[in-house]
Amino acid sequence: MSGPAKDDVGNDSISYLLKNHGDDVYLFAVNSAAEKVRATFRLNASGKAEVLRENRTVAISGGALADDFEPLAVHIYRFRDE
Repeated sequence: MSGPAKDDVGNDSISYLLKNHGDDVYLFAVNSAAEKVRATFRLNASGKAEVLRENRTVAISGGALADDFEPLAVHIYRFRDE
């Protein structure tokens, strides 16, 4: 991760939740910091993750997904578990 490790009240800047639904996996991630953060998530997956409601995809390379978060941003990723 690059950027602040904690938000203004001492919580981790990036909070996340991983959920399975059918054949899909969803990663919900939130930046609670008032600054930009780049986060990397280790996953048992490869290929690409669709970023819902953002009309883009993010590569999953070497079992890791890395993405940039604007202050207070929320990203929801959908991908297939291996």
